[in-house]
Amino acid sequence: MSTLSTTPGRIATLEAQRLLEVPVEGGFGVWLDEHWRDELHALLLACAEDVLLLTGEPPGPDTAARILGGGSAPRSLEDLFVVGVFDAGQRLAGVLVVVRDQPRAGEWTVEFLLVRPDQRGRGLAGQMLQQLETWVASEGGTAILLTARRHSPAGEGFARRAGFVASRDHPATAVRAVRAPG
Repeated sequence: MSTLSTTPGRIATLEAQRLLEVPVEGGFGVWLDEHWRDELHALLLACAEDVLLLTGEPPGPDTAARILGGGSAPRSLEDLFVVGVFDAGQRLAGVLVVVRDQPRAGEWTVEFLLVRPDQRGRGLAGQMLQQLETWVASEGGTAILLTARRHSPAGEGFARRAGFVASRDHPATAVRAVRAPG
């Protein structure tokens, strides 16, 4: 594990930083925190139908703050990671929200994986998951869990193409085993 920086409270490995290198032409990636709340809110509004499918409610004025603050589930913020990928126009093109050791040690749960509608079909979400898998493996993780709602054919199709299979424990959850690096 190569240390890139000593940012307090943040895993600063080379593998973690590669999540920020997902290519969007002319764009960049960042770890999102409360300073990016407005940009995240704009993305949630652009993806309102997807947010409704995921959460059961449309994005409200405090949805971005709840995501960045860990939502309602009790967990350490040190295990919550929110990665944003911006386009060349400096608009948030996609976001990945993942929780380490959820629901069990070694399992990482993707809580949100959203891509702005005009950025879809370019492989951004798949590339984010590939980089996430590399990072999870480097941290000793064994699986990535992704909620794929049965009433979302697009979400289910994406999960299958990305190598996820239905979980026996949780019918709405798909699981992908993490391959060891190298």
